[in-house]
Amino acid sequence: MEESKDINDLFDEIVFVEDRLISVGYKEGFDKGSQEGKQEGVELGFSKGIEIGQEIGFYVGFTEGWSKNLNNETENKKSEKVLSSLDKLNCLAKDFPSDNLKDVDVVEKLDIMRAKFKIVCSLLKIPADYTKRTTTW
Repeated sequence: MEESKDINDLFDEIVFVEDRLISVGYKEGFDKGSQEGKQEGVELGFSKGIEIGQEIGFYVGFTEGWSKNLNNETENKKSEKVLSSLDKLNCLAKDFPSDNLKDVDVVEKLDIMRAKFKIVCSLLKIPADYTKRTTTW
């Protein structure tokens, strides 16, 4: 035989159906948002990592190219200062962390590298406008 429900339980089910639906909808939305948020975070991290890697690669190539060019020229005090600055920029680029560690401020390291790049460009008397458009493959 079928168990009969108390009339109060039936009314409670009718009255609280909205609360249950809100709760179920919240849980489903939270789960879906968490999953999509993780995917978006991975994609954003990947694209930003590529941008930073391209910039650092540009600095390494820039310093190595200019160092070879200046080493072929006659030695003078100015080129020694430029070579020293190029070497510092190269060291900064090569020592850049390859992992995103919590205790390392990557933005600060990039800012230091960009400032050193501007100094080197000033010493070389060339424009210091690195953009993604300046690098062509």
